[in-house]
Amino acid sequence: MGVRAPLTREFLAAAAPGYLTSAQQAAAPPDWLDQAVSYATAKLHGAASCLTPVAGGMGVVRGYHTADYLHQHALVARRTAPLPDAVWTALVDHHDPEDTNRLADSADRRAQHRHATALYRRLADRDAPGAALTLATHLQLRGNVTELRERADAGDVAASSRLAELLRDRGGRDELRQRADAGDQYAGRALAELLTSEEKLDEAAALLRRLAESGDPQTNRRLAGVLACQGHIDEAIGHLRARAEEKDQTAARQLAVLLFRQGRGDEAVALLQQPAHAEDSLNKMQLARILVRLGRIGELQERAADGDPEAVALWAEDLIRKGQTVEATALVEQHVHLSSGRPRRGPLTALLAKLLAQQGRSDELRQRSAAGDRHAADALARLLAENGDAGGLRALADSGNSAASTRYADLLERTGRADEAIAMLRRRLDSGDRKPARRLIALLERQGCVDEALTILRRLSDSGDSRSSALLLNMLVKHARFDEIELEARAGTFAADVYWNFWKDHRKFGARMSEFQESWLQRFDRPTAGPSPARTAGQREVFSVNLIDGTIQQLI
Repeated sequence: MGVRAPLTREFLAAAAPGYLTSAQQAAAPPDWLDQAVSYATAKLHGAASCLTPVAGGMGVVRGYHTADYLHQHALVARRTAPLPDAVWTALVDHHDPEDTNRLADSADRRAQHRHATALYRRLADRDAPGAALTLATHLQLRGNVTELRERADAGDVAASSRLAELLRDRGGRDELRQRADAGDQYAGRALAELLTSEEKLDEAAALLRRLAESGDPQTNRRLAGVLACQGHIDEAIGHLRARAEEKDQTAARQLAVLLFRQGRGDEAVALLQQPAHAEDSLNKMQLARILVRLGRIGELQERAADGDPEAVALWAEDLIRKGQTVEATALVEQHVHLSSGRPRRGPLTALLAKLLAQQGRSDELRQRSAAGDRHAADALARLLAENGDAGGLRALADSGNSAASTRYADLLERTGRADEAIAMLRRRLDSGDRKPARRLIALLERQGCVDEALTILRRLSDSGDSRSSALLLNMLVKHARFDEIELEARAGTFAADVYWNFWKDHRKFGARMSEFQESWLQRFDRPTAGPSPARTAGQREVFSVNLIDGTIQQLI
């Protein structure tokens, strides 16, 4: 549950009744707690006791630690057993402040939202770092408008932000307008997003113009986005230029994009080369991309010579398009250096590995892989697999290369040796290498060993791996083992409470099993990242705002 401090006598007194019937409680002697503590701290057969006293000074018992053997047994035997409500209440009322954050997260993941809210509230009231935002987000996901409103009205900025998002998602334009009129920038921006999504651009622009008078940078940038959608390009440029002159780097990038789209690429380049904007890393990336689109390769080469990694990558891509792969490889290799035996990570190392593999330069890939370059290791394993070099793959896998292990397992499965593949991947996992775990899970599932796959996923999930949690829950859905989802929620599996509520909603409305599975997997089957609480709360992007505020790849 996240409790690391000793269990206090007060906690034990408050929690114990939760495990007893009314008749058992009534029959307890007056000194029941003394007897229980004495029994639990007595050594069994001369070995360890259930509870070990922790000193708070000479002759003073601060609390008690649970015996390791008992704790380990409970982790397995009681993994999915729900704690009685009385125990949760006792934990909330009698715990060490150092445990509050972990305990709140544990309650939240087990769908004990009332207790989680109380714990998050304590953190926020203590001004713990990030606690106000965590509480506000929790209240938003629970749809608790009342408390969000109370905290926002008391000056809680995080609550104002989350309340505005919640009202936006519920279409609460009247309250948003009321709060915006009172000077709440979050409410104003949320209302503008709502209006924009309804294509009421004139109304959204009028609202943002009024809010922008306060000088809020984000509001000004969003106003520029709406104006651009309306075709009011000069006014949008004016707003963004004003912000850029204030050294707002995001506004500078948006302005450069807008200028580029209007055929004013030279102005965009000049803007990003200004001293006020030239050192920003994202501006450098934006500038390199614009130079490529304008065909100004000479300037791109100059930036590459100065060590700009984005310019190097884009210049290399230009050489590749011209069929000069060897020259591109040499260029990238010049800018990828080994430092203290460890390679620099990033897009250039990935690009170099890709280029070396395309040219079949396995010796250089081996050298870089041995130095710790994971991109080279992956590329080498892929190259050996493509060449059907089973011996080379096996040798590389035996050396501890995770990528080679998964590729060799694929090769074994294709040749009818799935049992060998499973055994090898099991050994890798047992040795502490988790990277081949997903391939092992998929292979076990294909071979019909679903129970073993689920057991492995539960073990990884319990160790804090959220990706394994997502895979675990998705596999339960695929195999129609829905009751086990509730058990995972009880065990505190990451996001299981969200999945369980989704299942209950479909069941309540009588959805057919196939419809539910299709709906579920469309929404949640993201094994690389797991479910996003923000998305499950219905939050969405607004097209006109993101027309300008998107990623660099989207902008150019």
